[in-house]
Amino acid sequence: MYGVDDCYKIPPKPNEFELSLFGPGKGECVVLHLGTGTWFVIDSYVDRNSGRPIAEKYLNDIGVDPNQISGLLVSHWHDDHVGGASMLARRAAKASVFVPVSLNDAETLRMLAADKKYEFRATSRIGEFRQLCECAKDRLRHVVVDRTVCETEMCTMRALSPSDEEVTKSLERLAKQLPPPGSPLLPFRGGNPNDASIVLLVNAGLLHLVLGSDLLQVNSAAAGWNAVVSNPAMKDVMAAITKVPHHGSKSSYSQVYWSKHSTPDGFAAIAPYRGGNVVLPRKADTKRLASLGKRVLVTQIPDGKVPRRRNAGAEKELEAICRNRRVLIGENGQIRFRWTRNARSVAVELFAGAYEAT
Repeated sequence: MYGVDDCYKIPPKPNEFELSLFGPGKGECVVLHLGTGTWFVIDSYVDRNSGRPIAEKYLNDIGVDPNQISGLLVSHWHDDHVGGASMLARRAAKASVFVPVSLNDAETLRMLAADKKYEFRATSRIGEFRQLCECAKDRLRHVVVDRTVCETEMCTMRALSPSDEEVTKSLERLAKQLPPPGSPLLPFRGGNPNDASIVLLVNAGLLHLVLGSDLLQVNSAAAGWNAVVSNPAMKDVMAAITKVPHHGSKSSYSQVYWSKHSTPDGFAAIAPYRGGNVVLPRKADTKRLASLGKRVLVTQIPDGKVPRRRNAGAEKELEAICRNRRVLIGENGQIRFRWTRNARSVAVELFAGAYEAT
């Protein structure tokens, strides 16, 4: 699908930055070139055509060895962010692997270990995350707010979340899953990790980027986007590019962020989501950002069609036959930004269904 675009396979120059956002409709991945052949990957999903992590496929397409990946960060353990992460960690054998600090808890690790016993019952997100932690245990790094995740001669990357409050609440939710003393440990279900997902601030040359993961807007001043915008590191930040959090959903919208920390004509890049009856972004979501003057780019047109519901007997029979079922979704839409160290503007390319929303 990409072969018709000769420009697609041209890698960035050593002094050139790149941010590519991929998303087929369920799943997202950010691939960053930080200059001088250094690559960093945030989140992952498996390309359904090649069966490989999308980051690995893309780097191979442009002639880059996956061993040039210096870091792989999984912002949280939802299905659409962790697919193929353990496979990528094995192939990028030199990469440091970053995960939320809430997973550096003894009881969480005990539940992950227990999940191995019940793998046939485990949800895919937890099984994948456990495999990632196992294969990269000597390279595993835990991320909390204000940690420097990556630093090169040309670029710095800093975590803006999870805050202390978010980590505490995440651990409290996980603790509620523990059975009473003496009871067998049940498979780990993981709860909802969006509140403690990792948001990143990237300073690349003269430009700021904010990568919003799935962090939500909440009522607390010490959590969610309220905590991000009040972080001292954000004082003078005006992001030229924002990876819009939570697929553009209103639940992650921060008026303060978009009015005070995004350039007036800044780019808002969205990876859509389709699952069950949920389709994001909605038209109102893209209009909300466009009304602020933002250039709203989406990797793929969200498909509002929901798979036909089968009767209970058919569903039960399918569950007995198939361990893993998924709806086939669209192409790997890609938004690619490139710019040089002293540039104040970026070049933008859209591939395989990516489009600008109005």
